[in-house]
Amino acid sequence: MPNTRGFTLIELMIAIAIMAIMATVAIPAYQTMVQNNRIVTTTNGLLGALQLARSEAVKQRRTITICPSSDMATCDAGEPWHGGLIVLEGANLLRVVPATGTEVEILSASTQLDYLPTGRLNGPDPAFSIEDSRGVGTTSRVVCINLLGQVNSARGDEGC
Repeated sequence: MPNTRGFTLIELMIAIAIMAIMATVAIPAYQTMVQNNRIVTTTNGLLGALQLARSEAVKQRRTITICPSSDMATCDAGEPWHGGLIVLEGANLLRVVPATGTEVEILSASTQLDYLPTGRLNGPDPAFSIEDSRGVGTTSRVVCINLLGQVNSARGDEGC
């Protein structure tokens, strides 16, 4: 028999079978990781905007507003928070947080937040729920603002 190089058909079939088994295990795990990363990214964007608004209110000694916005320039109380939000000092735009898309929702009863020059909120303490198609649970997040205007996040099943 001549000495040949390469794979036999049986070796190739075994390698393909192993790859197929690994793909069936890895793809669902990858999809879950992507969904979790979307929620974390949305939560961090909201936290960053809230922390910026509070620090700018104290630093500038002015009222800073956070509100949903569809055009990323003016407040629109009728829009959902996941459609995009802006941070304003009077008419000056400080930060834009773009829309999250259709995969993740930011839910809140508040239509606008005003940080006073003291760093406190003008009005009741709002809470934001960040969730996807999996609903509220260990994968969702909740963002809470306390009486002093400080922001923190927790798992959705823990609440504020």
